[in-house]
Amino acid sequence: MTFKSNVTFLNGYKLIAKRDVKQKVEKIIGLYEARKISNITTARNLLDKLTATNKNTIKSGLKLYDKTVEKYENAEPLPDKRKRVQEEKAQKVKREKATVKIQQFLGEKMKKIKKERATLKITKPIKKNNTV
Repeated sequence: MTFKSNVTFLNGYKLIAKRDVKQKVEKIIGLYEARKISNITTARNLLDKLTATNKNTIKSGLKLYDKTVEKYENAEPLPDKRKRVQEEKAQKVKREKATVKIQQFLGEKMKKIKKERATLKITKPIKKNNTV
């Protein structure tokens, strides 16, 4: 199902919701439309409980509603989150490339220094102590 058809499906819950939970149903649908709730199953399960006929199921739905709204109300919308994660990955790749370049540069410098030291040892005269 597409996003639009999912929203249309969820809007059907407004028709069967009782007055006391209708506002909560609209809130959950709004969170899904804002893409703060990204999984249709999360919204459907909650709406199923809120629109149930059994009082105990409705009670558990109200508890679940409070937890869900607390979790998703200030959540980052899915498109924004995807964009942020993609940018973070790009930054990480840039840092890794820079690190590799620095390591290569330092490796080359160390090789040159080692060669210079080796040539110095060979060309320096060896001093001997003539004490007996």
